[in-house]
Amino acid sequence: ELFELIEKFAGYGFNKSHSAAYALSSYQTAWLKAHYPAHFMAAVMSSDMDNTDKVVNFIDDAKSLGLEIKPPSINASRYEFVATDARTVVYGLGAIKGVGRAAVENMVQTREESGEYSDLLDFCRRADMSKFNRRVLETLITAGAFDQVTPNRAALIHNLPRILQVAEQESRDRASGQIGLFGAVQSNGGSDPVTWENVPEWADGERLKGERNTLGLYLTGHPINPFLPYLEPIASARLGELGGFYTGPMTRPEGGGRPPSQPAILAGLILSVRRRETSAFIVLDDQTARVECAVFRGALEEYGSLLIKDEVIVVEGQLSPDEYSGGFSLRASRILTVDHAVAEYARGFHMEVDAQLDVSALKSLLQRCGGDSPTWIKYQNKRASATIRLGSNYMVSATPSLEVDARSISGVSSARILYASDLHATE
Repeated sequence: ELFELIEKFAGYGFNKSHSAAYALSSYQTAWLKAHYPAHFMAAVMSSDMDNTDKVVNFIDDAKSLGLEIKPPSINASRYEFVATDARTVVYGLGAIKGVGRAAVENMVQTREESGEYSDLLDFCRRADMSKFNRRVLETLITAGAFDQVTPNRAALIHNLPRILQVAEQESRDRASGQIGLFGAVQSNGGSDPVTWENVPEWADGERLKGERNTLGLYLTGHPINPFLPYLEPIASARLGELGGFYTGPMTRPEGGGRPPSQPAILAGLILSVRRRETSAFIVLDDQTARVECAVFRGALEEYGSLLIKDEVIVVEGQLSPDEYSGGFSLRASRILTVDHAVAEYARGFHMEVDAQLDVSALKSLLQRCGGDSPTWIKYQNKRASATIRLGSNYMVSATPSLEVDARSISGVSSARILYASDLHATE
């Protein structure tokens, strides 16, 4: 009965006219992708701009082809993605969540007619503000579209209400034929009548989170980057390099069954979490690739609280080829936070200090961070230097935060966590 259904479907599903048409279109698109990759990928991304998940996958594909994806820009972007040369694609403003076509097309038309925008106030003066409300401008700023003219996104958001107020007042004055005699303090060193207030730029995590919320991906960096110096000595390999780490066959053995698995330690940002009654499936990303990790009942009961989207974690488990995706998957046996993993795999804590050392501050820090890792101090003055291993009452929990805190103490010129391969540094 099943075969008869297949045979019936084959009467239409595999008819020759469809096969020929699909073969021709497959050949044409493959040829374009091979010879004009930037133009092809720009067209593909533009065709699905409303589907953020597809855009993210297309951008991953473009990067795997060696293409550069330029961030969105009020002076370079159009509504669609565009290729500026054979290897470069500029992000389309239409793919930013909450930014409409009418607003972008007005912005581009104004730019083409009267030149590039010099700053946010210039933009608000020249663009049709009936198409740009405050929320749209905040979205463009958060997505990085104004970075080319003012890199500090936090300052742009902070000063936006003032800038909008000035631009709206000037627009009303022009409409009524009035000219203002008095202006406020200059903006950004220019002659703009706006009081510009400088505020600290957002931390990398907050900036990247804004990109993720508006673009659907991290474009100018990745939340895992600050942790890489701590994770690289721990992880078996970066996710994009697992093909070189895995030593078994990628296909099923001739006698059947699954390809063999091997122990691995992977680190990455949790992109998504799918929970079921007795299991969970998470996708890890480290900017080089993505890997799905399966967490079954035992591990889920113990580590389920750590499965939080957008958190960086370390996963120990069994790695095996994923025949469905063509990559790899991991069956998790243990999940650790970055601090927990670093403290566990660390073999010591090493500092270089000089005669200006604030001894009491360092002593207080080390006693606060008690743990299992020995502490070494390399002391140097004008006459000599020596490396000393401190006593057991100064054993520490070697975490990234301890490293940061130690460097802030007067007289500490360097501080770093030691792993098994670094122990020679204490000799």
